Amino acid sequence: MELKPLKRLSSLLIIPAFVSKRQINRLKCDGIRYEGEIVGFVGSDMTGHYAKGDFASATRVEVAYTNQQGERRLVRSKLLLMRMGDGKDNLTAMVYVDRSDPAKYQLEVFRVTNK
Repeated sequence: MELKPLKRLSSLLIIPAFVSKRQINRLKCDGIRYEGEIVGFVGSDMTGHYAKGDFASATRVEVAYTNQQGERRLVRSKLLLMRMGDGKDNLTAMVYVDRSDPAKYQLEVFRVTNK
């Protein structure tokens, strides 16, 4: 099984992608890591389009995780490029939460491919 990170729309812009990557790298080192469960998808006002021969759309992913206190939290990703076949069964997520401010988090969504 191989995990491939999904592309963020911000990766098309150099500055927001750099800031986001720096934040997620900081939280990977200093924050708390939780494995999340994908519970839903929230579409955007952007219409779908063909990307490299595959129909894609901009979507936000809702992820639930259980923190150290046993509370179940729901977080939402930034806009991600999703393929037509992406669903709860072939996606997984990791949530990185700031230790000093639990309201600050970063979310990584991975596509699971069987090889």
